Amino acid sequence: SRQDRMIFNAKGEQTMFMFYSPDCPYCKKVMEKLINYQGKYKIIVKFMVPPDLMDSSKKEFSEWLQKQKNISKEEAEKLAIKLIQEDFNEGIQIGILGVPMFFDEKGKFYPMIPDINNKE
Repeated sequence: SRQDRMIFNAKGEQTMFMFYSPDCPYCKKVMEKLINYQGKYKIIVKFMVPPDLMDSSKKEFSEWLQKQKNISKEEAEKLAIKLIQEDFNEGIQIGILGVPMFFDEKGKFYPMIPDINNKE
């Protein structure tokens, strides 16, 4: 569910989904920009990580979930694995070939968040 997701700029007027991998250098650069992003989009992060490369994503996401939801490490790891697998399957279905990739709620692809560079 959305309450279990990393969200940047939660007060954004429109929703955009970012498919992301913690091992991707371009994704890391975008994540740095998102920390202070206050544009018109609420950014919901989804993990595009193949199952055989899940360890780093699981660690990062489960630590975040544990803090945000105040749940045990074991619960956080189980939830992280479930959500990362769901995200990966969704990404495959919609044709994600690389990361970072951005989509609005209507499924339109964007190479970057349209107004992110205007806010720097």
